[in-house]
Order: sequence, then structure tokens, then C-alpha cells
Amino acid sequence: MREQDDDVGEFSATGNGGVWSFVGTDTGVGGFDELFLGVNAFGFCAEGSPDEPVVTVNGAGFVPIEIIMVRCNTDGPPVDTEMKITSGPWLYVGEQPTAPEVSLETFPLPF
Repeated sequence: MREQDDDVGEFSATGNGGVWSFVGTDTGVGGFDELFLGVNAFGFCAEGSPDEPVVTVNGAGFVPIEIIMVRCNTDGPPVDTEMKITSGPWLYVGEQPTAPEVSLETFPLPF
């Protein structure tokens, strides 16, 4: 998993954002030490993960994933969270096989 360009507003004085994700048993209960992916533009806290963390899953089945995206004081910045499964290409989370489906119907754009 990664944020496409590892940029969620770092270079904008007014645009701040972040994306944090947890995987597996850390989903829904994880704290900073359990972050799988952490990218933010807040100078007061560390990002908490490598730029492209990897998890190995043994066997078939669902893998719980929790993704939190924040945008502050701006109508952006773009937060492009992508995943790569095995040797496939990097694709947006919504383009990967998920259940439930990640779509604009499930997660509408902000107004």
C-alpha cells in the first residue's frame, strides 16, 4: 500500500492532509505503533511507516483493512491511496477487489 506520490499537502501552507491505515488484527483497534501506512502533512507528528509497506498474507480469504483520510482547511489535497496485490500494478484501493466495494456510492465525495 502507498500514497501515490507521498504528498498529502506538505508543500502547501494551507493544505494539510493525511492517510493512515491498519491491516489485519490492528484494524479498528490500532494506535500509532500499529500503523501499517502513515503519510501526513502535519509537522508535529511523525508519519509512522515506510513509504510502501508490505504485508504477506498466507492463504486465501479476506484481509481486514482500515483506511483513514483527513483533509484540513482545504478542498484538497489529493490523497491517492493505492494497493498492489502480488506482482500486479499499483491501483487505487477502489480498483482492487474489495468487500464491500469501495465506490462513490459507498463513500460519496465531500460537499
